[in-house]
Amino acid sequence: MTLAEAYSLIKRLALKFKVIRLTEIKFTAIGLALLAFAIVRLIVPSAEASIAVGLLTFISILIARILRTGVLRWNPMHVALFLNRSFPSLKDSADLLVSDKPLTSLEEVQRQYALSELGLLRGRITVPHRLAQGLGILAVGATSVLLLPAAVLVPHQHHEAMNEPAPETAKPASPELLSVVIGITPPSYTRVKPHTTDNPNISAPANSQVKWSITFRGEAVNPAIIFSGQDLVPLEKDDKGYKAFRRMQQRAFYQISWDDLQGKHYTTDFFQADLREDLPPVVEIIGRDQFQEVKPGDPWQMEVRARISDDYSVADAHLIATVSKGSGESVKFREEKLLFENASRMPGRQVELSRQIDLQKLGLEPGDELYFYAEAIDNRAPLPNHSRTETFFIALQDTARAATVADTGLGVDLMPEYFRSQRQIIIDTEKLLAEERKIKKQEFNSRSNELGFDQKTLRLRYGQFLGEEDEAGIGVEAVLPVREALGQAQAEAEDEENDPLKKFGHQHDTKNEHNLVDEKKGVKIELDHDHEAEQEEGKEVDLMKPFLHQHDSEEEATFFVQSVKTKLKAALTMMWESELQLRIYEPRKSLPVQYKILNLLKEIAQDSRVYVHRTGFDPPPIKEERRLTGELNEVASTTERTQSLAEEQYPAIQAALEHTETLLQHPDLEFTTSTSLLATNAGYEVASEEIEHPGQYLQTLSDLRAVAERKVPTSKRKATLLRIRKSFWSILPVETYSPTRGQRTLHPLDKAMLDQLERAHE
Repeated sequence: MTLAEAYSLIKRLALKFKVIRLTEIKFTAIGLALLAFAIVRLIVPSAEASIAVGLLTFISILIARILRTGVLRWNPMHVALFLNRSFPSLKDSADLLVSDKPLTSLEEVQRQYALSELGLLRGRITVPHRLAQGLGILAVGATSVLLLPAAVLVPHQHHEAMNEPAPETAKPASPELLSVVIGITPPSYTRVKPHTTDNPNISAPANSQVKWSITFRGEAVNPAIIFSGQDLVPLEKDDKGYKAFRRMQQRAFYQISWDDLQGKHYTTDFFQADLREDLPPVVEIIGRDQFQEVKPGDPWQMEVRARISDDYSVADAHLIATVSKGSGESVKFREEKLLFENASRMPGRQVELSRQIDLQKLGLEPGDELYFYAEAIDNRAPLPNHSRTETFFIALQDTARAATVADTGLGVDLMPEYFRSQRQIIIDTEKLLAEERKIKKQEFNSRSNELGFDQKTLRLRYGQFLGEEDEAGIGVEAVLPVREALGQAQAEAEDEENDPLKKFGHQHDTKNEHNLVDEKKGVKIELDHDHEAEQEEGKEVDLMKPFLHQHDSEEEATFFVQSVKTKLKAALTMMWESELQLRIYEPRKSLPVQYKILNLLKEIAQDSRVYVHRTGFDPPPIKEERRLTGELNEVASTTERTQSLAEEQYPAIQAALEHTETLLQHPDLEFTTSTSLLATNAGYEVASEEIEHPGQYLQTLSDLRAVAERKVPTSKRKATLLRIRKSFWSILPVETYSPTRGQRTLHPLDKAMLDQLERAHE
């Protein structure tokens, strides 16, 4: 409960107290005036004297009681002091809720405590009164007048005057809600015309200005609109009735409330305010692949078309292009903003734009790359929505790159394998982001570029597993003559051409039969096993074979299954995106992609593992006669105390649900004060769920209010309780249960009946 709600509650209590006490004083004064009239009329034959005495008695008692009780001076502070005396749980802090003087820190703490306690006591606060005593005096006075003889009571000359009913005893009619007219003014940028409706359920764009025009039949006291059971907006009186204004920014539900002159409170059903959020524009590039390579001879001009749609209107759209020139540590980036050629079609809800891109005008050369994406902005005010497409890549193939040839006389490649793992790149990226404000921008961009190079190196390293060529020159590529590179493999290939069936057979009599496994796995070369024998035979040994990457040999082909290949391709694609963000000095955008790459690499490593059956475990044999019997005689039950989630999160709903079950099982029970209190407290928790799920529990709130006010007809009682129970079960969290041995004892007669049923079933 907020401070404004508490002050409004105390203010209504003060008004209610005034009305009740004035009514009580009025009944007492009228009763004593009638009694005085009857006594004087029996003694004095003059009717005028009796009426004068009665009127004088009425006025004197009315004024005396008002002055004595001071009811007209009652204000919210008097009510707060009354609450302090009546409810010790408030700890004499209710007056802080209506105090306008500055509060100390301790008084502020006490006021917050009083707010929470007052919210719990809201349904229990009653105004003390003596209406029964006043009605009793009024009844005595009226009876004394009725017992007078007709001739004494009313002379003929004053018969008609005395027959007129006294206006003070007329009972005022209860105020009723007559009409509700709602005017909705959407935000100007939506271009939706303002309109009015008599449907209290509102459906409008977000941030709409809503005006309620409400009229009552009769005199309504303290009319207001309560939003989501918490925020109260008083209605302002005008010439035609009452009105209220509110800018609706989020979904809610509301109800209209008012009081009558006797202090009785009235509320309407719950109405829904469904507000449509302004969604970001949807933008897509059509008719183009995400990756494109421009080969020599292909045109350098290409058209980029984008389709953009928005729920209201598209305000702006453009292309963001990044040119990447160079390689390695000397790579440079340049970003440009490209406007669409037919941008005059905007604004509109759905537009299709195009732009002709000339790679030569952008300064691209063979070996360079172009990254671009489309960005769209809608007309939302004051802050527009943005959205963009994925990044598209255009690479210009470079055919003039020379290959580095190592010395053929060098037996092994002494160049180190320089590449970082994905986890190291993530650690360095996080370290760079943490030091962003401590280092200069030039150093920040340089380190980001270096991380992009490391990402590229890692991408090329993993690309070898899919047969991709190493174009970046991670090491020195050893190019051997064809005769030396193939060695014995060429001779075997020639033999296979002469004998086509040789590659489909399994030769057992070859001299290298015992080394076949090691050759396939690439663990050891043949020289390690039979070096001396080969030297004796004078054969040449291919020392470079373990260090070469053979693409045209089925023995070197990857043994990955299709799912692992798919994950590896996805990882390589993400490495492209990560490298791009690092190259354009955006490591913060690259970091989430790096984590996805790391997860994929972990899954690939896990999928490529080979599991073997664990040895050394001999499970005990299973007795076939006890299988699937469900016997738990030898299972020891454990006792564990847990607290239900429903009791922790929804104590009021849990208590109301138990009471609802009791009412359903005993239809003869009546709704009591306890029933009203449980329904009211449960309504607060249901209202919180209604805010999270608009429109789902409005009927439940109406049913709970009817139960709390005891206005449920007998014929609809069961249906109402069933609906409430169903809603309660949908709100309460679902708890898991584990099977345990039953603790209930079985009577011998029950056991005999079950045995008979089992034999009959057999």
